[in-house]
Amino acid sequence: MVETGMALNDAIVDARERSGVSPERAWHASAEVYPQPVKVGRDRAGAVFAAARAGANQGHSTKSHLTECPHSAWQEMARVHGLRGFNALPVVTLGCYAFGLQAVPFADSWEGDYLVSLYHLFYLEYNMDTIESLGSNRLMADLQRVLDFPGLSDELRLRRLHTLCDMAFFDGKRRSEALFKDEVTDGISAWTFRDRDRWRDFKAADSGSFPYYLSHPAGPMGRNDLMISGLATDWLDIGTDLRNSESGNSVLALTKASIDCRDLLDAYERTVWMLNDYWADDGDIKQERYAACVITLGVMTWAATNHRHDIWRYYALAADTSHDAARRDLGSIHSLLSDCYTDTFTPIKTSGGRKLTVPRSKLSFSVTVNGAEHTGDLMLHEALVQVVVDGKLPMDVINHMIVLAKLLKDGRITAAEFVSWIDGNYCQNAATIAHAFHAANFAREIGVALCALAMEMWWNGFCYAAGVGSLIEAQPGRVGHDREHG
Repeated sequence: MVETGMALNDAIVDARERSGVSPERAWHASAEVYPQPVKVGRDRAGAVFAAARAGANQGHSTKSHLTECPHSAWQEMARVHGLRGFNALPVVTLGCYAFGLQAVPFADSWEGDYLVSLYHLFYLEYNMDTIESLGSNRLMADLQRVLDFPGLSDELRLRRLHTLCDMAFFDGKRRSEALFKDEVTDGISAWTFRDRDRWRDFKAADSGSFPYYLSHPAGPMGRNDLMISGLATDWLDIGTDLRNSESGNSVLALTKASIDCRDLLDAYERTVWMLNDYWADDGDIKQERYAACVITLGVMTWAATNHRHDIWRYYALAADTSHDAARRDLGSIHSLLSDCYTDTFTPIKTSGGRKLTVPRSKLSFSVTVNGAEHTGDLMLHEALVQVVVDGKLPMDVINHMIVLAKLLKDGRITAAEFVSWIDGNYCQNAATIAHAFHAANFAREIGVALCALAMEMWWNGFCYAAGVGSLIEAQPGRVGHDREHG
């Protein structure tokens, strides 16, 4: 996978060089990967894209670089759980020390701590240039000790090797992007790949979940799971990835550079089909898929709380499109990318097949928005409802992650009211979720519940709407500019 990923990265470098010196596109016919202008429809996605091209956001991106959180709730959570410096950044805390710890196969052991330290290396490598101001010399020395740790079991040595291989991929990708960091992008070009399975392996390397690879099923399923964790994230970055000429956006790869809503809906439907395959008939996560499920579905909650992605503002721009997604067949189950697409990325039309059974329970809500009380009932996955009823996950999290989005989707509040409420509760919600993991001692029930929370967001079309709204970012920018380059 890493070898394929690095080969395709080399092809991307070659394509960037060719695109810069030759306006003609005859070389595309023989290229394994190449950029091309996006196909735009006369639909809601096209309207958001047009607003971006007209200068929305005054040319600024609302996706941030790494940032600290000064809110008292976050600071208190970090203090209680001993998180400092780089580890106290929300994007790292929620990635490594919430979902990362939840996915470890060695509960309550130093081996689990070691595995999370390896996952930490991914976050470090991905943001290497950015953290130089955060005491990187001492940090690098500490992490070198992690890599040199003596007496590791064969399994941990293999996980370390997997991590180092993927770090090499990210180092190569980051350095190649830095070669073009001063080039202005057009914000309308997406990367197109020739071969489905080679792209799958490229995206598997690009997803950064290699410390957990041994916990994935063997063979194509494990490779698919690594790819899906990146695909889930990329729905929230369609616009920013166009802005930054990001070569790894999975959605644009699957649609072959189309942002026409028909093509986006085909890709969303098939994304959910593969996510559905994590779940067994009894509503639990399949044991052999648990680690992959936590990492992949954790992406949505992570992105909604990490102080970097701006998904709620994106959602507010296109909340009505979640109805379009919810009307699709989001209950079918297909295991592999090859069940969903031909080897040249043509969507496979299916009929019949397996259907997901979701055990649901009623959960009542009451939330005040702009002085008005809104009440109602939700039918949610029973694993999620149970942890709320048991007091292990505050109802405030459900309000933040599901109820407010539903109120906007149903027209009961305005977009301005939605954004104002979310902004006012954002940091508290992030701290509450991080604390819930630790308070439950990373018990499996909290992992299943938070995966079910993410699935409710997928089934309700929230992630599709956020992806459409993200197109507000599709403006000229610079290559790889969502991260700093030294």
